[in-house]
Amino acid sequence: MEVLKKSSPFKIDRTTISGSYGKSICLEGFDVDVVAFVNNENPPFDKVIENSEGILRPYSVVISNLSHTPHSIQFRVNGIDFDLLPAPNHTLGRQFYSPEGRVDFQKQAVHKKIQEYYESTGRYSSMFSSGLAESQVEFMKKQTAFTHEVVRLAKYWLKSIPIQKFPGSSMIIELIATFAAQRNPYYIMDGFRSFLVMMSDLRHVNITFGNTFIPASLSGQRPMILDPSNPYNNLGTKFIENPHLIQNFKNYAEVTLIRLTSCSTTNQLFQNQ
Repeated sequence: MEVLKKSSPFKIDRTTISGSYGKSICLEGFDVDVVAFVNNENPPFDKVIENSEGILRPYSVVISNLSHTPHSIQFRVNGIDFDLLPAPNHTLGRQFYSPEGRVDFQKQAVHKKIQEYYESTGRYSSMFSSGLAESQVEFMKKQTAFTHEVVRLAKYWLKSIPIQKFPGSSMIIELIATFAAQRNPYYIMDGFRSFLVMMSDLRHVNITFGNTFIPASLSGQRPMILDPSNPYNNLGTKFIENPHLIQNFKNYAEVTLIRLTSCSTTNQLFQNQ
């Protein structure tokens, strides 16, 4: 990151590690998501991505598999895969008395951008989501160690079933498992069982984490899996748009629920379905 900070014409204010690794809930074989907060730039970040990829390309001795998507730069260092995502920095020139204050200010500024975009286009866009990375990490890090264990179990379960990963799938699993652990905070397997019950009945899931503001355009949607850092993002719309996923998850969750009553080892519990 220091190379980009020194060489890029785009001024990077700070970086943060996000994703499962940043949230301390990763499994083996994880990749690392790094968000770079860029001054005086807003999405889309085509020029930032193109410029950054050009700066990194000469370092092929240490960096391999260098490529990009519309939202990120991807590369490998020492066998670990990285995703580098640009995000707008909304805290430039402001003083904060705590890291939490800065995270909250950034979050509110991103919410304002999302609302303005909706008012001008009639739709919500995911292109602002990288600007909320710090808030998403903060939410998960505030959860208990018990909740983190239930979330890891749920993520391991997702890896064990033959459903192709789709945008938002990891976060959906994390949030449903977090909610399940909060409802059953004493025994890990009870929390995991609660997670599976919800996965077997996604049509009726309603998770808002106590958020009192839900936009009228989202109110009443089911499933409701509200991003705790972004009240404009109902992750449950993925299932509304792809109802076959609801049935697929139901089938796999029900098999695992049956196994919970009979399996004596975790290997048996997570055998391929």
